[in-house]
Amino acid sequence: MIDFISGNIELIEEDFVVLECENIGYVIYIINSKNYKINQRIKFYVYEHINEYIKKIYGFDSREKQKTFQTFISVNSIGPKTALEITKKDGCELMCALREQNVNYFKAIHTVGPKTAKKIIETIKNIEPSKEKNKKYKINENFLSLKNELTEILLAMGYNEENIVLFIQRNKLQLNMKENIDLFIKIDKIKK
Repeated sequence: MIDFISGNIELIEEDFVVLECENIGYVIYIINSKNYKINQRIKFYVYEHINEYIKKIYGFDSREKQKTFQTFISVNSIGPKTALEITKKDGCELMCALREQNVNYFKAIHTVGPKTAKKIIETIKNIEPSKEKNKKYKINENFLSLKNELTEILLAMGYNEENIVLFIQRNKLQLNMKENIDLFIKIDKIKK
């Protein structure tokens, strides 16, 4: 089992890079290839996914992301592509969604349906987070109250809850509530 690979990036594609290490080119599937450059020296924390048909290596720029990926891939019916999509999410928002048992948060992920979303929450809530993770992903009470207040306001204005959840997941909330509401309305108009 390989824990990490260090080397120079030789090739960048949409969903993977080729990392040269000791004259061997490793194809490593990553979250966002736009963050990397050719000849960049990097260390990827990796997960090897091996079955009877394929062997793939998934790489992460931090040990926390590697562990997040490993946690989600351990959920029955979650494959590496879905685990990678979940790992892309903001750590604090992800922890909030798990603690709040927010099924809609996970349903917003391309390959996750309602049953799988419930299964994710049920499986992960039984895993005890480490003290280090709690420090890193400590839930910011201001963020939670801002998120809840924004949701209440937009629901009162007649907007769809699913669109509100997607907006909160995909956009960095501002401390100024009016800016958040204006941005939501602007994005909602563009969608229509």
